[in-house]
Amino acid sequence: MVVAPSLATLPNDVIYAILHLSAAALKPRLVNGRRPRLQLLVRASLVCRAWREPAQALLSQSISVTRTEVERWVNAPAANGVRPTSVELTLTGLARTDTEMEVLVRGAMGKCAGVRELILSGSGAQMDFLEMEELAGAWPPTLTCGAAQLISCTDLTRLTLDFTFPTPKRLLSSYKFPFRLTSLCPGAISRSSALLPLLTCSARSLTHLDITSLFIVPGRNTPFGTLVEHFHLVASTLSRLSLRLWRDDVQNFGLLLSQATALEVLECSVHDGSHEDLKVVLEMVGTPLKSLKLARWPAQAWTTLEDALECKALERLRELQVYTNDVGESAERRSFVAECMRRGVKLAVEAL
Repeated sequence: MVVAPSLATLPNDVIYAILHLSAAALKPRLVNGRRPRLQLLVRASLVCRAWREPAQALLSQSISVTRTEVERWVNAPAANGVRPTSVELTLTGLARTDTEMEVLVRGAMGKCAGVRELILSGSGAQMDFLEMEELAGAWPPTLTCGAAQLISCTDLTRLTLDFTFPTPKRLLSSYKFPFRLTSLCPGAISRSSALLPLLTCSARSLTHLDITSLFIVPGRNTPFGTLVEHFHLVASTLSRLSLRLWRDDVQNFGLLLSQATALEVLECSVHDGSHEDLKVVLEMVGTPLKSLKLARWPAQAWTTLEDALECKALERLRELQVYTNDVGESAERRSFVAECMRRGVKLAVEAL
């Protein structure tokens, strides 16, 4: 009889790999007042002595710098010469003069060189201090553009922008960033000319696109219009799509979902009664899904969700996560749970 080894007796590199993959699947940024990735690694470091070193190594590589910590972080030397691979950087609410702000923001971005994951939170006022003149002639020295500072992050693969990017109209939409993204969350990016270079550098490499904060305004000169027009650049490799669903936007998503032929995971945040159109959205999906995640699912809408299980896109569904404020045990909910069990779907229902 073969006995499975205890996790405490596994080699360090195996434990490191397990924790790394587990942490990578969680969001590093603040969610409901918590940082899921940070919590997992802290708890893992307390499990036993064998887990402590791998967990602490991963903690040192993934850091979060709040607005009150920016100056101290910029001036601090790298710990043991080790640079982080994941940085969440908040550049908003910094009470400084313009000159001090420019030095601080540039210094903060400079310390992000070499990171593989970057989460930028801030306001336009702070991001305007990212000058182009340092980029060795790639841009005219008089041009100010926050987006172009990302040129220093040549190893970047995961990018999240948690603010409206103040990209000037003069930004060349044909510009190519020197990195290839696998994950992109463009936030409420305000100009289509800034989104196109990010899609271009992610062509045939992007696997996750999060557009939950993108304003869904159709039109050739809008960010969403640019996304629709150039979605073919990333459609063939995209396996995970996160979006925010409003009733007026349902048909617009069909332009994207029908092209994503490799899509496996769909995450929808439901708003404004759009749960009633979920089946319409799923019928736009051009490939069977393995996982479906629904946030803000309204109470007493379990029958609607049970009907959606009949969609062709869910015929191979393995996992279904539902975040809802419905804490009751109605007959409709019990019927839905029973149908998931019958289909072999792993169901997780969590309170908002």
